[in-house]
Amino acid sequence: MLLKIFFYKYIRALVNQYFCFVSSKYYYFLVLSIVTLVSVIGYGLFLGDNPIVMWDESRQAMNAIEMLDHKNIAVTTFNHEVDLWNTKPSLLVFLQAFCFKYFGINEFSLRMPSLFAAIFTSIILFLFMYNRTKDYFWSAIPVFILLAMPGFNGYHAARTGDFDALLSCFMIGYALAFYLYLEYRAIQYLILFSVFLLLALFTKGVAALFFAPGLILYFFLKPNNFALLKKPRLYVATLLPILLLIAYYTYREYQTLGYFIALWENELGGRLGQANYGHSGPWFYYIKNFWVLQRAWIWIFILPILLLWYAFFAHKKKSEIYFLTVISLTFLAFISIAQTKIVWYDVPVYPVLALLLAFLFFHFYSYSRNNKAFFILVVGLLFGGLYKAFMFDIRKELPNCKECIESNDFGAMVNTILLSEGPHKSYLWFSVFDYRPNMDFYVKKYKEYTSHKLEYKEPHFWPIGSEGFLLQKKLLDSLTVNYKVLDSNNGVYKIKIQ
Repeated sequence: MLLKIFFYKYIRALVNQYFCFVSSKYYYFLVLSIVTLVSVIGYGLFLGDNPIVMWDESRQAMNAIEMLDHKNIAVTTFNHEVDLWNTKPSLLVFLQAFCFKYFGINEFSLRMPSLFAAIFTSIILFLFMYNRTKDYFWSAIPVFILLAMPGFNGYHAARTGDFDALLSCFMIGYALAFYLYLEYRAIQYLILFSVFLLLALFTKGVAALFFAPGLILYFFLKPNNFALLKKPRLYVATLLPILLLIAYYTYREYQTLGYFIALWENELGGRLGQANYGHSGPWFYYIKNFWVLQRAWIWIFILPILLLWYAFFAHKKKSEIYFLTVISLTFLAFISIAQTKIVWYDVPVYPVLALLLAFLFFHFYSYSRNNKAFFILVVGLLFGGLYKAFMFDIRKELPNCKECIESNDFGAMVNTILLSEGPHKSYLWFSVFDYRPNMDFYVKKYKEYTSHKLEYKEPHFWPIGSEGFLLQKKLLDSLTVNYKVLDSNNGVYKIKIQ
């Protein structure tokens, strides 16, 4: 009890007393700077530690490396041929190629676009929350909530070189800009909506429109919005980004016949109408993942409780809570209806949920007349979530398939060699996997940072005295020459032919 009184009364009073000498303008930028710094640390810490994983992330890595070679920013390639598996627009790959060029070919550079997207998402949440509450403290709350959500600050999101963090940033940007335009009718918000929509579309194609059902529903649920239908500016702001995306797709088809067919199979009807590559699940797949995989941590249990309180007991209903609820529910319904279900498809909803929860905390705190116990509870939950994120979550999330583990260990072992071996070493390596872009990435990285040579060759061609890597024990057992195991890491063996 004494600790609660000390924390709430004296610590907060000291902070308020200090900042009372700072003008509101400088206070605003100070809090924004703190939020940005926390985001840089929270999303950037250990970012380059985990190896590049076998599937999507390594595909983007090789797309970006080849973009540097071919200098074609509009068309992605794989194995120096037009990539008809990754049919998405090339914005993310271009940003990764840019980072490779100026910061080197490494894990951190590959993930830098995701890092900056996560930081910018935090800034957007803070700015929107402050716009609606004019409270510095509570405007920072959604930033900390999002940091403590493993579904966003984890694998295939903010901590890997995938599309989802960048997509989430632009999607939450255009959704909130659309809401602000409906509220204030200011043209600058409509311009922001159009720009964010364009960037989202050029990040992941039609997946960027998954917030559209919620926006349309919210628009028509408020009759005072109908007058906007008579103005052409709304149609121009919405249709122009979509037409530019269609123009890009047409250019890709002109460059490579068959692109439209691949686009349909990979992004449009193929994933909505059927389960691609066996990725299926029940209609409650994403809801289940909130607590089974702890993707939303404890927040998913608190959110419905506060929504029920808000629906039945809140004195004045706020449009932003109405809007965020509609957006999140329609988005989850849409991805749940689709036949292809993959765990990271829900990533764009986490910034929305973080913002919704922060608004509910703020309004309940005001309703309870600034209850000290509730304030301390919120702060305690935030510290608990951040402790879990930093101590347990952000370094452990990797795919658990056998092939992924073995190929990831190859990356880990190559990184060890880069740090420990002297120059001018040559290694051979062999894998039974035909698809190995993450291993190809490490060959490129190894070549750039050292004068070593890392060459792919079948084991029976390895000369006596050579050192190399085998990625399965059965390959080790099948060798007909004398060898010595120098090191091993799960499915990866470093050997020397004797």
